[in-house]
Amino acid sequence: MRTRFISDLKANKVVTNEMIDLVKRLGANFETGNFTLANGAFAVAEIFNARPADKMNYKAHKKYIRLHVVLEGFEMLLLSLAKQENFIDASPYDAETDTQYPKGGTTYEPLLIQSGEFVTVYPGEVYKSGVSIPNSISCHVKKLTIYIPKC
Repeated sequence: MRTRFISDLKANKVVTNEMIDLVKRLGANFETGNFTLANGAFAVAEIFNARPADKMNYKAHKKYIRLHVVLEGFEMLLLSLAKQENFIDASPYDAETDTQYPKGGTTYEPLLIQSGEFVTVYPGEVYKSGVSIPNSISCHVKKLTIYIPKC
């Protein structure tokens, strides 16, 4: 997994023109909220302050591919190098939010996602998002997360 520039969204096979249009629109005039997209996809636009990693929980999903698109600011995404099934303790899977919270220590790959970049998280990958850079001031982030049903 690696970050990509927003201009590369069209190269991602799961991204539609409707999603690209939404990213462009919010890039020009950001608004928070939920957006319904075609074919069961949806998006959430939010503003938040990135937080220290120890204040965040690992997450895993089953039903949706998630595109984390940073429109302003920056955040770290910590991608666990362990698979979801390797975590001994986890909260029960919540089908309504498509989220499970695996617990425990893990080795991870840190990814810095800056304004104008995105990263794709696939079902079964364990990660923390919205994480601030260690020993730095928390960053104000404007982010769009697009949820795409896996095929």
